[in-house]
Amino acid sequence: MKKISFLIIVFLIPVMLQAQSAGATADKKRIRLGEELQLKLETDVPKGKKLIWPEIGDTLGSVFEVLGRQKPDTIQSDSLGNMHIEQVYRITSFDSGNYNLPAFPFQFQTAGDTELVLSNVLDVSVLTVPVDTTKAIQDIRGIADVPFDIGEYMPWILGGVVLLALITGLLYWYLRRKKPVSEPKPVKKAEPWKLAHAELNRIEKESVWRQGKVKLYYSEITDAIRKYLEDQLEIPALESTSDEILEMMRNRALPAESQDAARSLFRTTDLVKFAKTIPDEAMHATALRLSRLVVETTRPREFSSAEGAKGKEEVNE
Repeated sequence: MKKISFLIIVFLIPVMLQAQSAGATADKKRIRLGEELQLKLETDVPKGKKLIWPEIGDTLGSVFEVLGRQKPDTIQSDSLGNMHIEQVYRITSFDSGNYNLPAFPFQFQTAGDTELVLSNVLDVSVLTVPVDTTKAIQDIRGIADVPFDIGEYMPWILGGVVLLALITGLLYWYLRRKKPVSEPKPVKKAEPWKLAHAELNRIEKESVWRQGKVKLYYSEITDAIRKYLEDQLEIPALESTSDEILEMMRNRALPAESQDAARSLFRTTDLVKFAKTIPDEAMHATALRLSRLVVETTRPREFSSAEGAKGKEEVNE
């Protein structure tokens, strides 16, 4: 018999460990009218079962009102995976008397089965405010006049003064630090004919033809003239052929000597670049003279006599 009893106890222990329980507790058993009471509901949920929590609205019965509720707190109660859940509600009542908080239903569901567990019932007493009936009833006091005390406002006044001084100082510093933005002075661009002369002087000084770079020498000369014609006369010379440039110069009715100089220059340059002709040293100097003649015969004539004399000297060179 002892052995059979021991086996029964062994088999009942897991069942007892998984039994559902639910409870309700209150932090006070007596409250005054309108005083707050904290009601805590808690239960243990075995592993593998689903819990349906009691539905609590804005009131509990006809006496208690629900002021608020905390979020449910869930913790694992043991190593088997069983959970402990609790939630706190704030309630009150404005009806004096002795009342019972009802038992709260907790439902535990498994596959195809629902088990109902009720919490315990709580007794709560709601007390009225004690009144001395021996004294006469007095009227409600009127609004009392509170004397003005500047000391109460002094921190605000001082804070406002400090803030105003700080803003004024920052504004003064910013205005003193900020400098007027001056408009950038326009950069005076050199006239195209001056740039052309400067480029031709550079080409003459380097004389790359002495290093066997004859083709580069003539290409630099014609590039300088093409850029000059485009910048000074607005002729699209950089992307045009020699014949097209001569045709545009003829249509612009440029001086005959400038057209003749340009024709001779482009003819010699094309022979060097495309026919691989190598002119003699005298022709190298002639190419520079022709290029300077194109510039001098087509440049604006509104310049001083000193500039004119300088230009003529450059051409004669």
